[in-house]
Amino acid sequence: MFVDISPRLKFLIESVSGGNASDFANKSGIKAGTLHNYIKGRAPSAESLVAICENLGVDLNWLLTGQGGPFLTATPPAAQPKANSELAALIGMTAEILQSGTDYADSLAANIKSFHKSVEMERQLAAREDRGSADTEDRLEKLERMCEEIKSKLETRRDEALGQPAKVAAGGG
Repeated sequence: MFVDISPRLKFLIESVSGGNASDFANKSGIKAGTLHNYIKGRAPSAESLVAICENLGVDLNWLLTGQGGPFLTATPPAAQPKANSELAALIGMTAEILQSGTDYADSLAANIKSFHKSVEMERQLAAREDRGSADTEDRLEKLERMCEEIKSKLETRRDEALGQPAKVAAGGG
């Protein structure tokens, strides 16, 4: 089922580039001619949709359905660095390879799954290290307080054993 997104594209062109379609195409990372075809009602490619959404902070659900707000943030963002266009191109190439039905598709799918698992494990490890670091600091503080209390009690007992008046410990105890 084809959904005509041209009215929403026209809105975006006005919002992001003051009505300048060439400027919008440049900011979104797609060719001006391609954008013109989409405005005329041609179905956009997945890569173009990703480029528009990634580079301009557009909500994909809104772009496709008109539901919700057009932008992921309250105001239209300025064009993002070229890295987002490169990301969109990589996503497009990945989709093309995965849909090719070749051995390359199987290999790429296996690699993506492995890399994803590795990245997720690194995130979990980093989170544990962060928690562990905070826990270690808390434990050290507790140990330091306990050492001070033990030291104070030992001094009090030593003084009592020597017959000297007991010192009042800091903190009233």
